[in-house]
Amino acid sequence: MKTIVFITCAHHPQGTTDDRGLEPWLKARGVTMTWESWNSPHFTWQKDRFYCIRSTWDYYERINEFRAWLDSAPSDVTLFNSRELVKWNLDKVYLRHLAQAGIPIVPTQFISNVEAGARVDLAANQEWCMKPSISASSDLTYRFFGSGYANLAHERAKILSRSHLLVQPFLSSILTDGEISLLYFRSNGETIFSHACLKRPRTGDYRVQGSFGGSLDSFAPSEKLKQLSEAALAQIPGGDFLYARVDWVDYATGAPKLAEMELIEPDLYFRSSPGSHERFAEHLLTRLNSHTR
Repeated sequence: MKTIVFITCAHHPQGTTDDRGLEPWLKARGVTMTWESWNSPHFTWQKDRFYCIRSTWDYYERINEFRAWLDSAPSDVTLFNSRELVKWNLDKVYLRHLAQAGIPIVPTQFISNVEAGARVDLAANQEWCMKPSISASSDLTYRFFGSGYANLAHERAKILSRSHLLVQPFLSSILTDGEISLLYFRSNGETIFSHACLKRPRTGDYRVQGSFGGSLDSFAPSEKLKQLSEAALAQIPGGDFLYARVDWVDYATGAPKLAEMELIEPDLYFRSSPGSHERFAEHLLTRLNSHTR
């Protein structure tokens, strides 16, 4: 019997309810599913097991430790997504690569620590957003008017102590139209669209995550949105992911913009799409069967 270890963190030792819904599907196919925290002092890689990163939702707070943990994985251990893809996806400067390839992203200024003192031209009466390039769940994300940028020196310094600083125009459409996530799975060299969902912020907020009161509904994406998502996925180095989530904003304007592409520990929103647990389990099983132990 094969064993798949779902990697989580100390805050979620048994993973998420959504991911635990995979267990009956995997068990019926002869796969044992267990959970381990990446930052547990007792964690050890075992070559007779497979590993899948899922709810490592504190990695950005301990980024150097997380990188060291990735590097500690022996070459003969199978990890989904792969160490190389995860390291590429850790820092949202990958958005620059996607933009250069013609993928429409949210217009972004990428500011490094070296450039921290450089002049940043922001329209004073326009709303903007700034955040770290290494982050999750809207951590250290600030919404402000351009006239207030100079007053955020402490916040900028905190962000730059971790990563690049990203400055983007605040897109008011997020307040009404929310954000669209498209979920893709891949095995046998074929990328399959699984499902999509619509995330909206609660009234008075701009963050779409459920932890901030955001809502989640199933969604039928347009062919254009699928094509754009697949064009973005085609830019992934090596391209051999098991799971990927592609997030879009401004989609209702007819000119959607990529917010991010998640290859590390995305919520896959199984709960929004009946049958998605089984679809993921089948792709995972295909991957496991392609590796011998």
